[in-house]
Amino acid sequence: MSWGLIGARWLHEAALLVLFGAAAFPLYAGPGLLAETPGFAAWRRARLTLLALVALIGGAAWLAFTTAGMSGEPADAASPSAWLSTITDTDFGKLWAVRLGLIVVVAAAAWLRSVPLQAALAGLALASLAWTGHGDLPEGALGQAHRLGDVLHLLAAGLWLGALWALAWMAAHLPDAAETEQALRRFSGAGQLAVAVLILTGLLNAYAILGDLTKLLTTAYGRLLDVKLAAFAGMLALAAVNRFVLVPRIAAGGDLGRLRLQIAAEQALGLVVVAIVAAIGTIDPGA
Repeated sequence: MSWGLIGARWLHEAALLVLFGAAAFPLYAGPGLLAETPGFAAWRRARLTLLALVALIGGAAWLAFTTAGMSGEPADAASPSAWLSTITDTDFGKLWAVRLGLIVVVAAAAWLRSVPLQAALAGLALASLAWTGHGDLPEGALGQAHRLGDVLHLLAAGLWLGALWALAWMAAHLPDAAETEQALRRFSGAGQLAVAVLILTGLLNAYAILGDLTKLLTTAYGRLLDVKLAAFAGMLALAAVNRFVLVPRIAAGGDLGRLRLQIAAEQALGLVVVAIVAAIGTIDPGA
């Protein structure tokens, strides 16, 4: 049951992260990107719709496993009446219903032309994950700071992961390497901001949850967090190579083959990070 819950959380959270990043990408990658890049608008619309569908499937599975876990009856994972009870009687269920409603609206908005609307709706759906974490958080200012930090952490992670999917499409489909190089340079500013936010909010959240950073070595939660940090460091290293080595080569007329491999590796590490986050969410931080 726990592995099923982790898998459901991973599917749901990964889809929401990439959904927000892909929705927001045109906002900073260039005002004419959707109109001037052949095929990108159609690709993005289809991907937003597909990601919303995956998020809905993952969310439904998350509800099913959570319902069974609450009741202690595995059969309740497939019981609509038990699902309804979870939705109406628990804070998790109410928030789950609101989030899935937002995802449905995002899927509909994907067929409109308003990029800011798509990004705002996807951002709200992603940010709502901050209220489905551990319940035993500190009260007062530290607890509020943690919640805000969690929201910013999610949005920054989505900005990065979603952009990788858009950049991968450009590297694979654009005949002119200069266009991909330009998009990479435009992303670099947003990417650097996202990294700074991820580091600062990650430290804040770790302190708020663990209370003592030495628990990074003495608890199961902390050790999983260490693995997440190692994967994140790998993503940073790949991103640095992309920006400071490959982009100048592309600008000088180099091919995009190495860049495609680097982006694929960065995407894979990103999905590993999300899987660890999904597992961490099922663990008692003090255990």
